[in-house]
Amino acid sequence: MRAYEDYATLDHLPDGRLDLIIGKGNGTAQRELFHVTPEDQWDRNAESYELFRRLWRQDKVTASPRFRPELTAAEVWPRPLQQPIRVWHGSATSRESVDLAARYGDPLFSANVTNTIEPYAELIRYYRQQWEHYGHDPAAAVVGAGTAGYYAASTSQEAMASSAHRSASPTSSNSSRKPPAPTS
Repeated sequence: MRAYEDYATLDHLPDGRLDLIIGKGNGTAQRELFHVTPEDQWDRNAESYELFRRLWRQDKVTASPRFRPELTAAEVWPRPLQQPIRVWHGSATSRESVDLAARYGDPLFSANVTNTIEPYAELIRYYRQQWEHYGHDPAAAVVGAGTAGYYAASTSQEAMASSAHRSASPTSSNSSRKPPAPTS
């Protein structure tokens, strides 16, 4: 409940522009931290997300989940400003996460860290196939992608100048975005 309330609170800070990326985690460290087993990880992921959706969309929720304590007329305060908050499903390797996103008509974020592009392309093809299978308009499917990266500059002015240069590049994926003007 606390996480739902924290994210609902965060949604108010940018005037209802919060986007959230969720996922089951990518290794044993996350499973061990929350006492999740490989056998129950996908059921837990789906149950948690379904409960998450209900808490943000309904005023009061009563539920008897399998992996957490029962809820009776539970409320989240504050309520999220935007209805609904856009939730992206992060998936680098699993069809289960992709299917969950497609089932609910949510966007997919594929984080390519170390593999070749083909496994990710296959997941995105599967997402689009499942999206249509669940009755959603194929034109409305949203996919985001990212990879590991880090950029550092000595000063904020250097960072802004570099950002402006990258944004102006015709090969940049951010070429339609204009960075804010540097301030002194």
